[in-house]
Amino acid sequence: MNSKNIIYLALLLLFNFTLVSQTPDQQECLVILGKISNSGSKIKLKKDKGYKVELICFNKLIETETKKSSKGFRFVLKKNAIYTIKISKEGFITKIVSINTTIDKNEGAPLTRLYFETELIKESMKTQLDEEGLEFPIALISYDALNGVFNLNEKYTQNIKQVIYSK
Repeated sequence: MNSKNIIYLALLLLFNFTLVSQTPDQQECLVILGKISNSGSKIKLKKDKGYKVELICFNKLIETETKKSSKGFRFVLKKNAIYTIKISKEGFITKIVSINTTIDKNEGAPLTRLYFETELIKESMKTQLDEEGLEFPIALISYDALNGVFNLNEKYTQNIKQVIYSK
């Protein structure tokens, strides 16, 4: 099985949309804190417009923020929903992070925090990368019932990066 098939299978298993209702609970369960580590350049531009972060829930835009290149972002997510965070900046390839906040009905959902940092890829690099791989989320985050925390699926992230840079 090639790495693209593994990625497709992981997405299908992790984000089984049929198990999640289209309306999130009102209970907040996760605070996402993120930062783009290379959104500014080494030479500070006077007209740097920063970057844009969009929070999407079940394909509906919930919130949009424009941040200065050196600043992080923060979103509070509700239980039992599928979220997407889109990170974009002029001259860079948009990155997507997918978050599944599904938690078993019988489990409490203590408000937890998850921090991540990522780098954006310059648009000029696109011809050297696998375009299909760029369409997938760079990270998948979901609830780990065994440990009672939200985790980044590091194996998925390693695999998708391998696909993106395999061209």
